Amino acid sequence: MISFANNSLQTIPSGAQVYDSYGQKCNHRFLLNYGFAVEDNRELDGFCPNEVPIELGVVPDDPLYDAKYEFWTRGEGSSSGGSGVNGVGGSMGHNAVSVLAAAVAAAGRNKSLDSAAVLAEAVANAAASSTSSSLNNGAMSNSRGDGHPHSLGTDSSGSTTSSLPSVKRVRVCVSNNENTRILFSMLRVLACNEEELRAISSAPSSSIADIGGPGCVSRALLGLSSAGGSSISSPSSAYYRTCRDVRHPLNLRNERAAMTHLLDVIGRALAIYPTTLAQDVSDLLDERRYPRFSNKRHARIQVRGEKEVLHHFAQWARTALEIMDVIERELAFQRGEPELHRDEVKVGDGGVGGFDYVISAIEEEEGMGGNLHHTIVRYCSDVLGSLRREEMKNLKRFKMMGSVNRPSGYP
Repeated sequence: MISFANNSLQTIPSGAQVYDSYGQKCNHRFLLNYGFAVEDNRELDGFCPNEVPIELGVVPDDPLYDAKYEFWTRGEGSSSGGSGVNGVGGSMGHNAVSVLAAAVAAAGRNKSLDSAAVLAEAVANAAASSTSSSLNNGAMSNSRGDGHPHSLGTDSSGSTTSSLPSVKRVRVCVSNNENTRILFSMLRVLACNEEELRAISSAPSSSIADIGGPGCVSRALLGLSSAGGSSISSPSSAYYRTCRDVRHPLNLRNERAAMTHLLDVIGRALAIYPTTLAQDVSDLLDERRYPRFSNKRHARIQVRGEKEVLHHFAQWARTALEIMDVIERELAFQRGEPELHRDEVKVGDGGVGGFDYVISAIEEEEGMGGNLHHTIVRYCSDVLGSLRREEMKNLKRFKMMGSVNRPSGYP
């Protein structure tokens, strides 16, 4: 028998109700550990800790697969399970909860189904999902379609040994926390072209003295390009230790490709669910079909929370792509390519349709309670704003040097 004791800091009258705080947790953890989900799982400051796992991996038919795989798995030891970063591990607990929650929620829509049978089938499906996920992760790592195995090898005795999987799973919530930064870092690595990948994964050949001393090294560790030297280098010229360390955009091309890839990943994740977010919200309004405190209601609440996070990141990616369109128009204007612009759009400094105008508009909308989350606004203003300044600065340098051929990372 398990005993549980609480020490009170004040006198509690006999028969009084005692409250216990479960702490700040994602609804999948509440459902897995305690058997319920919180209807509006928000803290007093408005933060919602609900999370969803997002899986990323090197695409087997990527022409840079070998080089990306080497950098993708750099700094990791051999593992028999799924790979993970910061709360992302080989455990299939979260996937199992999602499968169970989705099955129970589906049962709630069909009253003719036997709930006990549905639960038994859901448990079996959850176990199968875990096995299938492990096998799929291995298959993605094991084979590229050209006979180059990566996940399986043999030891000295000839026995098959597992190596590093190419799929990483990161749990994210509606926040710009460490896991969000890791997600964006890995997206930038997957979006790299050959030149960018070489720049971020290869240690510089020059000595510290040759490249400007310790200050330059510090800038490289922060993801910034060197300020010294007479040659012009792209923003992606910093060296990174692992795929989790690319905390700043490499260049406009790469950031656009990363956000496009994120939209694709989110789209595929949402397509797995049998219902849409709008359907979940509508169904939960019907307390006759989904009675309060029922298992099927808790399951639907948990699944709804996952979709809300996925939709947040989809909106983040779409907004970022729209802002990068504005930046590209400004760069094209600076290069003297007015034919790329619509007649009604002015892209001068701070002009209507320009970056400063658009950022000011979305910041004002946020202040008035608009639908853009503050993390998205800050990313567009600060991160893309910094990227824009870097691109403009390099464009001016190219003009001063009379350069016609620009690095591939620049539009």
